[in-house]
Amino acid sequence: MSSQKNMEMLSHMQCPFCKHYMFPPIYQCNTGHTICSICKALLQKCPICKDNISVTRNYVLESLVLLLNFPCSFASYGCKVIQRKQTLTQHEEICTYRPRTCPFCPKGSAWKGIIDDLELHLTDNHGLFELFNGEQKPLEPYFMPVDGNDIKNYLFVGRKPFYFYQVNNNGEIACIVKYIGDKADAKNFAYTVTVFSKSDDHRKITAVEVCSDETTSLKEIIASGLYISLSKAVIFSYSEVYCSLKINCRTLKN
Repeated sequence: MSSQKNMEMLSHMQCPFCKHYMFPPIYQCNTGHTICSICKALLQKCPICKDNISVTRNYVLESLVLLLNFPCSFASYGCKVIQRKQTLTQHEEICTYRPRTCPFCPKGSAWKGIIDDLELHLTDNHGLFELFNGEQKPLEPYFMPVDGNDIKNYLFVGRKPFYFYQVNNNGEIACIVKYIGDKADAKNFAYTVTVFSKSDDHRKITAVEVCSDETTSLKEIIASGLYISLSKAVIFSYSEVYCSLKINCRTLKN
């Protein structure tokens, strides 16, 4: 099917009420006008003819869904992907242009926006812990508590955003960095955590790990073992424990 014909057919797949594309189950009113399943749950009357909306499904349009290419739901944010519905759902789950929520906002007042606006939001609302070109700016290393609340922070390397987590986990401190962006690009970045004591220059722990992608939960990352694990027993043996963090682009071997 040509792209022009595909676009013509898509015009028949829009719900007359919400204007979004309709996907199975697709319902219709007693007169025959179609409506999406979401709007059916909200309305009793057809938005076109005011007839009752029935439980009858339009199987012809439902079959057509399998044959058409649909634009990504985030096309208005800049995504150019057009795919069959069968694969489009998977794409939208990891689409670079999808809106993100801010994990640092209090519950009930969460910010939501595209990744290009994330830096401005974090800078204006949460302060900024910033890295440039993989090198840490001359900031004092921040104190890493052995017990107490888990830590969430964020940083930028060359304007690329990352989230940093310290999670208390069964006798260890799990250090995790997530890359915020294309899932396939996460493996291109590695992070280095250095733990040291201000009172003893000879004591230091340095570990390196590959960044995780933003769609993988902390629970899944810990279960996989792909994070930096710091023993609490070892950390307890330090005095004045501090931690520094650095992120670099990886050189991948063929």
